Amino acid sequence: MIYKSFGIFSIPPKISYWSDYFSGKAEEFAISLNDAVFFICMSELNVLKEQYSVCDKCSELTSHRSQVVFGSRHMKECPIMIIGEAPGKKEDEIGEPFVGKSGEILNQLLDEIGLNRGDVFITNTILCRPPENRNPKQDELKNCRNRLDKTVEMINPKVIITLGNFSTQYILDTKEGITKLRGKIYSKNGRKVLPMPHPAVLLYNGMSESILNGFREDFKVLKGVLEEKTMGDY
Repeated sequence: MIYKSFGIFSIPPKISYWSDYFSGKAEEFAISLNDAVFFICMSELNVLKEQYSVCDKCSELTSHRSQVVFGSRHMKECPIMIIGEAPGKKEDEIGEPFVGKSGEILNQLLDEIGLNRGDVFITNTILCRPPENRNPKQDELKNCRNRLDKTVEMINPKVIITLGNFSTQYILDTKEGITKLRGKIYSKNGRKVLPMPHPAVLLYNGMSESILNGFREDFKVLKGVLEEKTMGDY
């Protein structure tokens, strides 16, 4: 009988075959398990999306919106979650967050660090466009709080980017403004949180190069966190 050599031992061919066989099956099982987690996440998110598609808790928002803007279309777990403030006119029309001018800026900043929208899940603190793009009211934020908590849990991000005061103060449970909190990495419930100004700041300031460079520095911090996570927690 021919044996396969293994150090100082020899393994009969049949045993070696079954060892390779089950090793392959274990790999297939791991892939299948990842697929199952993906589909469960999609299913749960879609149920949550369906529940909130007819939400009428905020009467003013309900009467003015075209539709509920739940989040990214891909509906999958992502290592990065971006939370803005509220949908704008374009988002209300299309049904996806950050598809207007602010979204174009966000896409550019992601691209500069080698990412795209498929690598992140995007949502807002509230799901309906406020009249005249006003700021969200406290009762509106409160009504959407449970939905946002569940979305974070289902997406299970390692890093959360908060854009603007409302999402930053909500996630970090603070009253401090974005100007003071920006540029630092925070830890909340086992996740890294990176507060940044809302990209609309650039639009209000004529695409100022100095302000744009500030955003680029923010995204370099994000890239550093992701590289650190790739070597560790991922």
